[in-house]
Amino acid sequence: MPTAFTTSLSEAPDGGRVLTLTGEIDLTNAEEFRAALAAAVRGTGPVTVDLTRIDYLDSSALSTLFACTEDHDVRIVAPSLLSRVLRVSGLTEVATVTIVD
Repeated sequence: MPTAFTTSLSEAPDGGRVLTLTGEIDLTNAEEFRAALAAAVRGTGPVTVDLTRIDYLDSSALSTLFACTEDHDVRIVAPSLLSRVLRVSGLTEVATVTIVD
């Protein structure tokens, strides 16, 4: 059974925000993800999107991340499980992406 999708927004030491996500991001919760990311980028400073607890993301999640990188300083931290999809999609070209294990 997949882990339930959750979001958590916190302040980062550098004055930005950290959006921590858990579970899977797909069409069933894409709107919830969009809303959480929109809330995160409303502040000033960079936004770190922590995907280290995400097991799966689909094209709706990638599209949402791409849209935010156009106007905001978005930094992504992801597990090696997601590294290929982030690279192949081109997201690594428009955002700072850090892969962790």
